[in-house]
Amino acid sequence: TNRTGRSVGLLTPGGGTLHVEWRDDDHVVLTGAAEWEFSGSFDPSNGTWARDTESAA
Repeated sequence: TNRTGRSVGLLTPGGGTLHVEWRDDDHVVLTGAAEWEFSGSFDPSNGTWARDTESAA
């Protein structure tokens, strides 16, 4: 739709920048700061998830 270029920087609510690159092969690459949220397992066949009893961080 030509609303933006194939590479942009977005300001996040936490004050950081998320860099988004839409490559010519149609892959999207997101680059920016990350933090550990939780560790667990996910079953894609039914959408259920569970946290680990001990944090892996």
